[in-house]
Amino acid sequence: MIKILVIEDCPVYRLVLKVLFNSYPFEVHYSTNAEEAWHLPGHTSFDLVLSDYNLPGMSGYELLCHLRENKLAPVLILMTANRKVENECPRLQCIVDHLMYKPFLKKTLDSIISKYLRS
Repeated sequence: MIKILVIEDCPVYRLVLKVLFNSYPFEVHYSTNAEEAWHLPGHTSFDLVLSDYNLPGMSGYELLCHLRENKLAPVLILMTANRKVENECPRLQCIVDHLMYKPFLKKTLDSIISKYLRS
């Protein structure tokens, strides 16, 4: 079964993501911050990690950098409402597989799932 880790600190947006992911036959785990996500048992077995950029403490970008450097997840997606994030993170293209801007439609998530998990 495909396992996904979602890191989102906003309760409302986390609920939206839960509703969206309910339409997929995946095992989805949720975390509210990067430190909690980093210390999840079995964090090496996720097929995709979807993280918000702006998190309390360690940023989502920093978390994805650690995951990429340690080869702990094959697909890393960063989501943000910050349209300047590409300027703030010079290595972004080397770290993340996809940058997703909030708000996004379900068809955007469908497209990402199709591209990275069902090919």
